[in-house]
Amino acid sequence: MKATVTTALVLLKAAFVFARCDDGPCDEPAVLDLETTECQQYHILSARGSTAPLPGHAGELIRQVCEGLGGSKACGYENLDYAAANGDAWCESAHTGALKGQEQLANYTERCPEAKIIAIGFSQGASVTLDYIGGGGGVDVFSCHQEENEGLNRTSSPGSHIVAAAVFGPTVHAAGQNYTLKGGEKYNGTATRSERHVEGLAPYASILQEYCNTGDSICAKDSPDMKLENHLNYFQKYTEEAAKFIVETSKKGKIGQASVGQTSTNTNTNTNTNTNTNTNTNTSPSNTGPALTAGSSLAFGAIFIGAVFL
Repeated sequence: MKATVTTALVLLKAAFVFARCDDGPCDEPAVLDLETTECQQYHILSARGSTAPLPGHAGELIRQVCEGLGGSKACGYENLDYAAANGDAWCESAHTGALKGQEQLANYTERCPEAKIIAIGFSQGASVTLDYIGGGGGVDVFSCHQEENEGLNRTSSPGSHIVAAAVFGPTVHAAGQNYTLKGGEKYNGTATRSERHVEGLAPYASILQEYCNTGDSICAKDSPDMKLENHLNYFQKYTEEAAKFIVETSKKGKIGQASVGQTSTNTNTNTNTNTNTNTNTNTSPSNTGPALTAGSSLAFGAIFIGAVFL
């Protein structure tokens, strides 16, 4: 009897230690122990969704990626240090987040010139990730206007260190991109990413996956069957798939290697456009980032789901 109880306790402890946290912000030791700013072969910059506690929803994905890349000696992550604010503060949060992402990557790659960078983001954090990579802003989102920022240069540090990127449910999203998966490629997001900033992502197209569900009112506005769960279930449904892509792409990636012959559009002819005419001005700090190159019901729904860690 004693042996049976002991065995049960051991199994229970193991289940607790390796518990997954796909449903929400993840604070499991198996994830938190991977947080570091020390130089490693693979370094993940993770951007959480609006108002989510650190480290956000992508914890299990981070754990699986690092497991596939050699464990904690070879792979770790840091959180993108930004407000992840919602409502009227969303635009300033996203703009400063994009600049901060560029700053963090510049600082890390300067200290760790052999490191390969992996970019991950969810919801607002997904938009911010795409913004710091390819440039962003210049659009109205919910009730505010996001100031524009330039993207990273693919051929110089830190952009040249990015070997893989995966984003989930980005708020600012353009239809018709060949790196978008799960049906959302047919629709624009809450705001539409500008053509110039879509072009800024083109050099990264072969190492980028953008997950956007049909029915996600944040990244696929006006798509059918819109439900809150379609924005919240990315890590329940696609963690293994995304981890496999990131691991395989990162292993093949080389610092300074840009995508060759990649295009950022497909044959989709969706004409959904963003009609927000809000003229609120943003007073965020001017762009100082490194290595740079040249409907009311929907709004209500977005604010509501923002309250549950988007």
